[in-house]
Amino acid sequence: MLTFKSVTFTYPGSSTPVISDLNLHVGRGERIAVMGANGSGKSTLALLAAGIISPSSGEIVRSGDSQEPPGLVLQSPDSQLVSISIERELAFPLECRQWDFDAIHEAVDTTIAHSGFNGRRKNLPSNLSGGEKQKLALFSAMIAAPAILVLDEPTSHLDAEGKKLMWNAIDEVSKSNPDISIIVVTQSSSEALKVSRLIVVDEGRVVSDDEPRPILFNPESYAQSNLNAPPEYYVDALDVSVKENVFLGGSVPPHQVTHSPLVRLSDLTFEWEDGTKVFDDLSLTINERRVVGLAAKSGGGKTTLAHLMAGLLDPSSGTINIRDHECAVDDLLETVSYLFQFPERQVFLPTVREEVCYGLKQQGVNHRELNDGLHWALEMVGLDVASFESRSPFRLSGGELRKVALASIIALRRELTIYDEPTAELDSASREAFRRVLMSVKGDGRTQLVVSHDTNFLFDACDDILLMSNGGLVFEGDKFETIERPELYEKCGVAVPDIVSLCRRYRSAADIVVKNRIASLAELHARVK
Repeated sequence: MLTFKSVTFTYPGSSTPVISDLNLHVGRGERIAVMGANGSGKSTLALLAAGIISPSSGEIVRSGDSQEPPGLVLQSPDSQLVSISIERELAFPLECRQWDFDAIHEAVDTTIAHSGFNGRRKNLPSNLSGGEKQKLALFSAMIAAPAILVLDEPTSHLDAEGKKLMWNAIDEVSKSNPDISIIVVTQSSSEALKVSRLIVVDEGRVVSDDEPRPILFNPESYAQSNLNAPPEYYVDALDVSVKENVFLGGSVPPHQVTHSPLVRLSDLTFEWEDGTKVFDDLSLTINERRVVGLAAKSGGGKTTLAHLMAGLLDPSSGTINIRDHECAVDDLLETVSYLFQFPERQVFLPTVREEVCYGLKQQGVNHRELNDGLHWALEMVGLDVASFESRSPFRLSGGELRKVALASIIALRRELTIYDEPTAELDSASREAFRRVLMSVKGDGRTQLVVSHDTNFLFDACDDILLMSNGGLVFEGDKFETIERPELYEKCGVAVPDIVSLCRRYRSAADIVVKNRIASLAELHARVK
């Protein structure tokens, strides 16, 4: 179906291959996951498989129907959405294949019904949320049922329902066309368990190729390859311990921490120019020196709220106060730093050094402070200064580009920093490095808001949780108050954190987690080993 024969690929202007002497065969009807660290060559492998780029040496052989154009979903949906409406976007790949009008109409109607875009078929794709754009890109790639479907991080910006919808769609495509070969690049080990074969890539080479479970349930394997251990691994290991209510000594004192409010939103209302109302009299508080997580389903207003708090949008009515001072847009722009959901929107300079130093230069810092800020910020995000400062951000992997954008933001050391989907596309080590960044910035006396679908990360890394549904606040407060209220997450259309799900399963686990303020399955596993 698809065979890589001694394939090597080097990007123009670089002397280091991203893919090195790769030999790989993808059989007819196979469902394969590709995992690996940021910069390991996963996305390049996907582009090669999709025929978007050609090998520098070696060859890729496609046989049978696989000679037809593959379906492809890129990491950033903005890179591939080209039409003026949702229905036109779905019709576009069919028009390129010269389907007749009736067949196109029927396929678009069926796909819109399955994808949840009913009633919005005429809407502009550019006005969709990040998760909705990802979903549209996915269905436009699948609509023609290509012989090969290549998905590069297809769920990285999707909420729980979107992820379920995506995998249901893959299952449906596979069932209706058993011969289709599907390659999914992912950082999610739980998603890798849904396929029959897992390929792990490191420095452009295949280091593991097996069924997923033997790889992902081997601690040495996933640690060596920088993979996320699946929650199923921890749950299996914890079952006996929590059933027997294993005693954990040295519990922390009761949680009694008071903080002064930094941000207050009062009676905030916002609507778009077409009259669509996002918020109506929304009020909430963010306390100083806290890491706060904000979760809601795709299209639930998370990014809009973050833009309002950062001064990127003006509320229709209501007030935003910082330290009891009502702030206009200009005040917020000087007080709040913002990491966009798609970092390529804010990266624009030719080298990593210039990108990270740009904001500091606008603040008028001297040369020594500039260098100190550059080194501190890059080291905080796990990028070696000597290796990266002269490189172009636009020739980095998706995960590396996110780290550069993050470094440019934290270097400013503003009172409030907002991160929009910061862990999307990050590998295990990079997620942990970002968690340490949050702790370090918090230790510096700063307040941070993390906007994300990744409720596991929010529960692990944040102090407080904000949960929203339909533009309204469902919960605000300490994350451990949600341990016995998993329905709060479900009401908001986001995934219940794995640690909260375990506590729903075992009352003894809930007692252990709350008493010891344990924030993740990995931490609980370490404590009861």
